[in-house]
Amino acid sequence: MSTGIEDDEDVRAALTWFAAVSGNSKEFAERLARAQGAYRAIIGSTDRLRQDLRLDMISADVVGSFLAQAKSLLDDRPSFDIALASQIVPWVKEIGRSADVRPYIRGAVERAARMLKRESVAPDSAMFELVTASN
Repeated sequence: MSTGIEDDEDVRAALTWFAAVSGNSKEFAERLARAQGAYRAIIGSTDRLRQDLRLDMISADVVGSFLAQAKSLLDDRPSFDIALASQIVPWVKEIGRSADVRPYIRGAVERAARMLKRESVAPDSAMFELVTASN
């Protein structure tokens, strides 16, 4: 396994929570690994040189690609994109930091599960709702 940029306990806590909410932690981990592989394949393509990537350019699974950037911070430097991650990791980190209050946030699990069940939805609004509710 590759090493990431940083071992961040808040990001790890958030990803662990999302894995539990998904209902199948193994499948969730495989989903993120597929997204990491898709990222590496995209950046290895010469026709993508010097192009800014969007999540929907990496994979049809936008949610998986979103969360995979946070996972790459922890364990896979080759699939970590600083431009994408700078827009993603702060949201994921904040969700990890709210582990102590999350059980008291009515609807948080349901909102996260709804996001995780879809692939093509932009996760921004769900992440905003989860972070705002935890604050």
